[in-house]
Amino acid sequence: MFFNNCVNRDHQKLFGPGAFFDLEARGSQAALALELQPGDICIVARYGDKERTVVDFSWYSFTEETNQLDEKGTPARVLRGVLNKSESLSKIEAACDARYQHMFDKNGNFKRPSVLKRPTAA
Repeated sequence: MFFNNCVNRDHQKLFGPGAFFDLEARGSQAALALELQPGDICIVARYGDKERTVVDFSWYSFTEETNQLDEKGTPARVLRGVLNKSESLSKIEAACDARYQHMFDKNGNFKRPSVLKRPTAA
């Protein structure tokens, strides 16, 4: 599963060790990523520079979901895991890379959904 952290939230600072992404506990995000199982690979993309020309990809093994309040006191579903590897690519390279290209639109910008499922092989 792929997660778009284009607002560059620092999940570990907000929610503690192992946190790699959060979703709203209510509303449209409440129904996302419900099928995650321990050991599933989750890839989080975020901008790696202020100019937004570099994208950092972090690969996690999902361990658990916890419920916490975010910095505004809003209930959040916090995804936790173990970091397996990280890599940085230029945004242009990332948008063309077969592993990541479905996270980007035809103009090379992040797609708007926070969560994207891994495409299935045909």
